[in-house]
Amino acid sequence: MKRYDMIHLYVEHLLNIKTLSIQACLTTVSNKETKATISADGAILTLTHENETASVKLSVNVSPRKQSNITFTLPAVPSRELSFRVQLEEKEGQGYGAFPNGDRDGSNVVPWTADVLTPETEIRCSYCDSILVSRGMIRTWKDLPSEGWAEMMEFWHCHKPHEPHSHSNGEVQKGYTASSQLALEPGVGMVGPLDFLFMPADCTNTTTATSHAEHEGEDSALLCSQCKTIVGVFEASTGAYDLRKLHLSVSTIPTSSTPNHGTHKWLACLLLCAMDTQGVRKFSVRTHLEDASTLKIWIFTPDITVSSSVMASTEPGRFVKVLWQHTEDPQHGSDRLNAASLTEGEVKLRGGEVDMLCAMLTKGGELMPEAARHFQGWNVGLLKRFTASDIAPS
Repeated sequence: MKRYDMIHLYVEHLLNIKTLSIQACLTTVSNKETKATISADGAILTLTHENETASVKLSVNVSPRKQSNITFTLPAVPSRELSFRVQLEEKEGQGYGAFPNGDRDGSNVVPWTADVLTPETEIRCSYCDSILVSRGMIRTWKDLPSEGWAEMMEFWHCHKPHEPHSHSNGEVQKGYTASSQLALEPGVGMVGPLDFLFMPADCTNTTTATSHAEHEGEDSALLCSQCKTIVGVFEASTGAYDLRKLHLSVSTIPTSSTPNHGTHKWLACLLLCAMDTQGVRKFSVRTHLEDASTLKIWIFTPDITVSSSVMASTEPGRFVKVLWQHTEDPQHGSDRLNAASLTEGEVKLRGGEVDMLCAMLTKGGELMPEAARHFQGWNVGLLKRFTASDIAPS
C-alpha cells in the first residue's frame, strides 16, 4: 500500500446504495493480463498491470472468503482509465451502511465547542506554541448564535403568525435588530464553528496590524506577537478579538495535550456548517474585499469514505466531495432571505482563506485519478472532514 507511478487506484464507498465505485488510471492501456482482485479476507483491493501492483485498504470487508481471492472482470476494451463497481451484499451482523470503525453517525463534527471547554482551557498559536489565552482567564464559554441569527429574528418578528403587524413609523421595542451586535464581556469566551471571540484584555501575545485596515473603523488583522502569523482579526464593530480555530491549538485541562487540526478539516467543517444552517449545498464563497473574485462551491457529497493508492495513510478516510469553480461575478449585496438565496447560499471567508480553500481542494483532488478531477465544467476536490476520534478525550 505504497505510492506507485504506473497505477493510480481510487475507491469510493457509496453508503446509500451499498456500492464500491472503483477507478484506476494506468500509464499504458489495459490488456488481458490486467487484473483486479480482493484478498481472501475481503479487506484489500489490488490492481496488477504490466508487473506493477497497487493496493488499497477498503472501508468494508467485501464478501470475505477464507479460501481464495476474488477476481473481477475488467472492461474488455483496452483503456488507460478503468472504472467499475462492486455491489455490497449486507449480511447479518455486518453493516455496509456504517462508516469506518463502525461509526454510523454522519453528522458534522465540530471540535472545541462551548460545552467541552473549561475555565482551565488554554489556547496557543499552532505555529509557534505561544500562549494566546491563559488558563483561568475565561470563566464562562458560550456558543455563538447560528449564522444569520439577527436577520432571521428580524424576519420572524415582522411575520409572527396570529398577530397583527403594521409597517407604520411607530418604533417597535425589541432586543434585537438585523444590525444587532453580541454583548461581549471580560472573562467570557464566545465560540463558533471556526472562531473564538474574546475581549482584548483576555488575550496575550497578540497585536493588531493596523496597516491591514485601509479606513478607520474597519477590521484589522490580528497577529501572534511572537511569530507574526495572522491568527484572526480585530472586529472594529464589536471591539472583539476573533481568533480563528484553524490557527490554534487548545488544551482543556493542564494534563491534556494541545492538539491542532489540519486546515482542510476546518474548511470542510465550515462548509458543512453552512450547509446545515442555510439549507443549501451550493454557495458563493468570497472575502470581504469588494473587488475579490468569487468561488462557486457545490457540496456534492457531504460524507464519503475514500481509499486511494496515493494517500499518505493506508487507512480509508472520510471526506467531503466538493465541486468548485472560479467566477468573476461576485454578486455583492445578496440578501439571505430573498428568493435567489434559497437555492444558493453565501460563505464569507477572511483574507487569504479563499486561496487556502482552493489549494486544499486542488490537493484533495489529487487523491483521485486525473479523469475524475473534472465534471461538466467543475473542478472536483476532496476535503477531509472531522470524525468522532478528533474530539475524543485526550
